[in-house]
Amino acid sequence: MLTHPAAGWRIRQYRHVDAPRCRRIFEEALATFVWRGEPEPYLHALADSLHRARSWVAEEPNAGVVGFLTMLNNRPYVDHLFVQEDWRFCGIGRGLLNVAREEAGGPLELDVDEQNI
Repeated sequence: MLTHPAAGWRIRQYRHVDAPRCRRIFEEALATFVWRGEPEPYLHALADSLHRARSWVAEEPNAGVVGFLTMLNNRPYVDHLFVQEDWRFCGIGRGLLNVAREEAGGPLELDVDEQNI
């Protein structure tokens, strides 16, 4: 779908075997969102989204899955976009958004938490 040869990552469609890695990336991010409270409701929402939504992962050959994005099926709303901390600022988030925008055929919708650094 999208490859960044210089950085070594590529974006592809999500597969069910990616779920544990996506969950781990999400859990690492949730640990920094202390204002959100207990993680369980968010983990259930992620599992549901990965199962039902259109989803993509960013993958690097040596590191495996380093980021993911989920987008609702019935509208171009991005409900999850997470990149592993060590891989931030490598263009992965932008790449995931570009793929989702292309798949949606236009602009995307998303909510941003102003407390999210």
